[in-house]
Amino acid sequence: MSLITAKLSPTGISKINTMIQLTLVSASLAAPVFNYVDHMYLHTLWYVTATTTVLSAASYLYYNNSTYKLFSGDDKDNK
Repeated sequence: MSLITAKLSPTGISKINTMIQLTLVSASLAAPVFNYVDHMYLHTLWYVTATTTVLSAASYLYYNNSTYKLFSGDDKDNK
């Protein structure tokens, strides 16, 4: 049985998206503590996060073959 391994390379927008998503999680968890649950900036951060998530997915579709490389069991040892 041979397992296939993938080496992934994130795109630039994907790295930015991850940072924005972590910021959103932190802000959403802190919102009740600092009483800004329905604040305009939090809603804006939701929309920015959604937009960068869609852009990140689109970048992976656009750069299809350059963002990952598949290795079979034999190829993995010859990196």
